[in-house]
Amino acid sequence: MEIPMHEELRKGYDLLNNGKVEEALELINNFENQEHLESEDKHWYEMLKITLLLFIGKLPESLKIAEQGYQESMSHKNPLFTIDYFILKWGNFFLFGRAPELCNDVLSCEKLLKTVEREPPSEVKLREAFILYMKGFHLWWEGKFDEALENEKKCIELYENYDTFAYMLFFVFFVTGMIYTAKGEIDLALESHKKSLALSRGGYMFTNMINASSYQNIGEIYFQKGELDYAIEYYEKGLKIWEQFTYPMAFTFVGITYNSLIKAFLYKESPKRAQEYLDHFLDYLKMRKISEDFYYYKFGKVRILTSSSRTRDRAEAEKILKEFITAHDDLVKSGASSIPEENVAPLLLICNLYLKELRLTNDLEVLDDIQPFIQRLLKESERTKSFILQAQTYLLYGKICLLQMNMGDARRYLTQAQRIAEAHNLQLWARAISREHDKLLEQLDKWERLKSKENSISERMELASVDLTMDRMQGMRAIDPPELIDEMPILLLIIGQDGVSYFNHSFIENWDFDDLFSSFMSAFNTFSAEIFSESIDRIKIGDNLILIKPIDPFLVCYVIKGQSYPALMKLTRFSDAIKWKPEIWEALNKALKTSEILELNNPSSLGDVVNEIFNT
Repeated sequence: MEIPMHEELRKGYDLLNNGKVEEALELINNFENQEHLESEDKHWYEMLKITLLLFIGKLPESLKIAEQGYQESMSHKNPLFTIDYFILKWGNFFLFGRAPELCNDVLSCEKLLKTVEREPPSEVKLREAFILYMKGFHLWWEGKFDEALENEKKCIELYENYDTFAYMLFFVFFVTGMIYTAKGEIDLALESHKKSLALSRGGYMFTNMINASSYQNIGEIYFQKGELDYAIEYYEKGLKIWEQFTYPMAFTFVGITYNSLIKAFLYKESPKRAQEYLDHFLDYLKMRKISEDFYYYKFGKVRILTSSSRTRDRAEAEKILKEFITAHDDLVKSGASSIPEENVAPLLLICNLYLKELRLTNDLEVLDDIQPFIQRLLKESERTKSFILQAQTYLLYGKICLLQMNMGDARRYLTQAQRIAEAHNLQLWARAISREHDKLLEQLDKWERLKSKENSISERMELASVDLTMDRMQGMRAIDPPELIDEMPILLLIIGQDGVSYFNHSFIENWDFDDLFSSFMSAFNTFSAEIFSESIDRIKIGDNLILIKPIDPFLVCYVIKGQSYPALMKLTRFSDAIKWKPEIWEALNKALKTSEILELNNPSSLGDVVNEIFNT
């Protein structure tokens, strides 16, 4: 599909697609002097000029034309033109770091497109692509990663049909990479960022900024994979670009990149090289006449202090980190905008610092000092709607409870972490957390032995894999969930709150149901309060796992051997199905009054659901 426009304008877009921005500007500046331009040609001329000015960094001039065109299109009630001008306004705001402010206007554009009548499909589909791109970005910002990804994938499909606007794919793949990174799907993120870099044309400000961001993201991905030399290579590529710019947003990214390099060399156990990069950072600040109080410089310094074996250095690091945290809390209370990373990173680093102290001192009271910072992490995750951080923090909370030998709270927090990950479709995290919970149940005997053992802190930390959790939260390890293996199904139950069974189905012939059921009822009586409050989702009896899903006033249970995560997904599907299929739900509520036990094929739809979900 193509959009009708003057041949000279199409040449201008071709030059843009090939990164020849200055040639394109010269071409359209000559075209501007032509008289009697058609309305459509005038519009595409302005769109191209705004885009070219954006690419070379003439933001005020670009924004002025975009704003004027936007107002005129609104007054003339031309919705397609309004959407076009808006995306270029949005692009300018993106460079200023203020794109999220226009979220409501993106939704207005979506509504505006629905009012369009009698326009060629190619014209409408192009604007749909514009909107999908912006909407995907905003959904990513709001933490709605699956919806964001869906929008960007549709956007890619549409843009691939427009050769004139091929340059947009460069930006779309970049945003797609950001979304995959947020989901923890780092291989797909790496692929998307490399596609974005491959589509980059010309060495202009806008493209350079996106490239630098991709380099940083690729560096972080390689860091998580443990490929530190590649990580450093890409960090340095990004730093080389960011250091060329002189506006405030660039200073922030320079700071972020120096911190990444310092982190990488500390992880490589090369504190000398980390200090060299901190010194380079200070030289950069002096050249730009930026104070040494710049957050990212001080944080880089703290990173090095926390890695020191000297008590004095660690004490100084703790003092500075607490100052960061207090300052950020004051900023949030005042209603001022804040960068989440500038609060989360100090909170994680101070937790890590205390865990190191715990290893050195074997003093469990250190864990009491960590608790307030975990609470702050939870508040920050709620404030910023960072569901990954929320799930990670509950996982960490569970590990802290394990170190304190508080098994009940540990299991509740692990269950909560997994449910948050599942609710927001963070499947890799959900799988990894579920495996952690299974592992805890498998190791209960080991934990019992450690209870009576003095000075077992290092063994507890090892068994709880606390360091691995902290590393993942700080972006130092990739998620490595186990390969999904189908469970061995044993029994499916629906019971009431009093323990009365209303449906049971065995998947194994000649199974000793009575023995298993009596064991289950014993566990049920022990854990009933937690089960019905949804605070735990599994119980281990011998070699069997009992997975639990409350659906008031019933409890659905699935008894298995093997891995819990794929079985939990089936249990959730089954629970949803019986709730929303009127025939089954009505039969269950009737059984509640009559104490009748439902059969597999009575009602018939119950058997269909069981066979569809569990016997595939």
